[in-house]
Amino acid sequence: MLGERRSGPWLGWRLPRPALRQILWRLLPSPLARALGYVDADAAIPKPHATSWLNGLRGISALIVVNMHITEATYGLSEDGKLHLVQLPLVRLLLAGHFMVSIFFVVSGYALSLGPLELAHSGRSGEELASRLGSSSFRRIPRLFLPVIPVLAATMVPRRLGAWYPFAASRAPSPAAPSWAGLVASAGAEFISMVHGLDPSALVSMSQSWTLAAECASSFVVFSACLALRRASCRNRAACVALLAAWLGYVKEWQTCMFLCGMVIADTGIARRRRRRAEEGVAAAAASAVDNGAAPLLLPGHDEEKALPPSTSADGGGSGGGGGGPRRLAAAPAATTTRLETAGWSAVLLLALLLGGWPLAPNAFDAAPYSWPVRLLGLPGPLVVRYILAAGSVLLVAALDRLPAAARRPLDSRPALYLGEISYGLYLCHMLAARTSLSIGLRVELERRWGGAHGTWGRLAAWAVVMFGVALPGALWLGDLHWRFVDKKCVRFSRWLAERVGV
Repeated sequence: MLGERRSGPWLGWRLPRPALRQILWRLLPSPLARALGYVDADAAIPKPHATSWLNGLRGISALIVVNMHITEATYGLSEDGKLHLVQLPLVRLLLAGHFMVSIFFVVSGYALSLGPLELAHSGRSGEELASRLGSSSFRRIPRLFLPVIPVLAATMVPRRLGAWYPFAASRAPSPAAPSWAGLVASAGAEFISMVHGLDPSALVSMSQSWTLAAECASSFVVFSACLALRRASCRNRAACVALLAAWLGYVKEWQTCMFLCGMVIADTGIARRRRRRAEEGVAAAAASAVDNGAAPLLLPGHDEEKALPPSTSADGGGSGGGGGGPRRLAAAPAATTTRLETAGWSAVLLLALLLGGWPLAPNAFDAAPYSWPVRLLGLPGPLVVRYILAAGSVLLVAALDRLPAAARRPLDSRPALYLGEISYGLYLCHMLAARTSLSIGLRVELERRWGGAHGTWGRLAAWAVVMFGVALPGALWLGDLHWRFVDKKCVRFSRWLAERVGV
């Protein structure tokens, strides 16, 4: 028949040609399909907006986590450890997966609290805010854990075939699972462990998913803080949340501490933008009054915060310097302050990047300056590093939030926003691309043939072939498929379920 093609005898059925073409188009990575002229509504990338840089930062962080997990078995790229290029400051960030996880938590706290806090700042802190927080709380669990199920099911295939490598440094795959029933039971136990987060050793195929339980629990803490402190002023609310974050950091609940730090950054950022918009409005009115011969208006004080206009989450621009002597004189101090603030927050950003590259190897704690915090605090080196990375992540997000929009432009670029869209799928699926015979098995074989197990260049070549030829493209492709076919569907389902329940 016209519009159909006969399948081979090994299928024995007919598949309509348009349907086959549609399937093949949708299986392509969405950037490639878009470049070839195919438009998929589920692959649309939102345009940049005031807070889209958070999504770009999350996407780049996810890519660095993938790079670390693929590369961690081949850190030694030089015969002399003192010559490792990856040990250089800032360069080290390319493998700083632990730092990126801290950034995940700060960004999540910022993003989850931004909407409720804007309602609180605008005075709508009653039923509307409570309804929004109730819906967000209800949708949080299915939003986080439903996308895991297809990935967990997919990992059963290489485990059943004996093609799964349990660790990055494994030189041989795990024995093939004896039965599908045993695999299903193991996957179920692993999923339960992901939800409660009490036994990370049970995460045999998705070790990176230990963060999900922490993300879920910390989300509810943020929602509770937004609800409990909704009537407080910004200054009092930020102080209370900062004290709670400090206590949680002291008792080693650093994940929730990072979430609450993100909430403080969002809260103070909203207040700053609202105040800036009000000052610009008053300055414009004062300039108009001066031109008309009237007395200039005074800027509002800090106690007039409730009268400020609602926040739009957008950074206000600097004071305009039009014609007229009084306006030029008034604009000069503001411009100087802006330049000083930009220089100061740029220095904070550089400090955050240096802290984010803090070494994790135990022998690094004996070298200055990395040994100084360990000796000063008297705590174990790994715990000190965890707090240093946490401080760096908070400083980084705070600096980016306060720097001019031009400093965040790389995070608003189309590649960064695409990575942000697929970041959750990329984070969940990359082990499936990095821990099978197609990746680790191929690397081990190439090292054996090229003498890379004990040499420098053979090992580097084997890593490069697997990294850029198999593991990284595979992780990006799987993350793209997960984003379009799983993640977006789970978001819609959670919203539908909330509406059906009436939350």
